[in-house]
Amino acid sequence: MGDQLICLNLETGSKEWSRRVDAATCFGVYWYPPHKALVSHGELEICRLSLEGDEIWSATGADIFSEGFRCLPVGIEAIDFNRSVYLFDYQTGALLVGE
Repeated sequence: MGDQLICLNLETGSKEWSRRVDAATCFGVYWYPPHKALVSHGELEICRLSLEGDEIWSATGADIFSEGFRCLPVGIEAIDFNRSVYLFDYQTGALLVGE
């Protein structure tokens, strides 16, 4: 774990790009095919990236996102330490449900 997401070229093994995706720790990276969304689940931030490594949007909550994360058809669900549920829009990162 760390704060960086790194993309490697599988044919050459060379680094294509790297990006800091969270101020603390990245817990996981997800690809959700129906929305063609590359999403980083960080301790402090949920971030959507392009395949080229550019940030499309980033969102935070009231506390750390340590209690759950799912890519759902309607949005990206993240649950913080206080068990508050957030639902972020795939396209804009707007908060659809939550704090």
